[in-house]
Amino acid sequence: VPYLRWPAMGGSCGQVSGTRTGPVASHGGALYLAPVGSVRPTLPTVNSALMEILDHPFATIGAALRAQAHARPDAPAILFPESGARLTYRDWWREAQRVAGGLCAMGVRPGDHVALLAQNRVEWPVVQAAVALCGAVLVPVNTHFLGDDLGYVLRHSRARVLILSNRFRSNDYLANVRRLRPQLPALEHVVVLDEPQEDALAWADLAGPAPDGERAGPEAVAALAGRITE
Repeated sequence: VPYLRWPAMGGSCGQVSGTRTGPVASHGGALYLAPVGSVRPTLPTVNSALMEILDHPFATIGAALRAQAHARPDAPAILFPESGARLTYRDWWREAQRVAGGLCAMGVRPGDHVALLAQNRVEWPVVQAAVALCGAVLVPVNTHFLGDDLGYVLRHSRARVLILSNRFRSNDYLANVRRLRPQLPALEHVVVLDEPQEDALAWADLAGPAPDGERAGPEAVAALAGRITE
């Protein structure tokens, strides 16, 4: 297994059989490890080596999800036992395409930033895949951030769209965003995952069916991102 190391991982490494190692990838329940050396490969080298190790020649998240949706459409992909929510690979792919089409219709383009402020819920991986399909950048926001911290992340990330839970536990996310909105000139759209609001778009409007001509279809999403290959 070739040596790999991500710059963001810092200097900490695990111990396996007395050998200093760094994690490479997991596949089929197995964790691949490689000795830590002095050579630091570039990110393209890392990506290429990972695909070789995993034997998954998928250049993007969208390509991998689409392949799974075609190979085993009815297999369970995402399960949330507490809420009872679940998605098969077909469901996940279809929902991601619909949300990507909604984002593209809102003007999201490759390189734009889309922020997500939500606890663990079934919409989270859907948004993650949809943003990737658009070629945009996902900005996951710490669910503990309020006030200044939340404002800092949204302002400095230059997020054009924010998708959020209305509230979680004692944190009223929507109320915080409303207070911060005048300080966020780049933020054009707010999408709520829960109860519809007059000053925000509803998740159902973003992810649900839309009249012809109002939502970008899967082919348009793929062409816009320039990332999904047949």
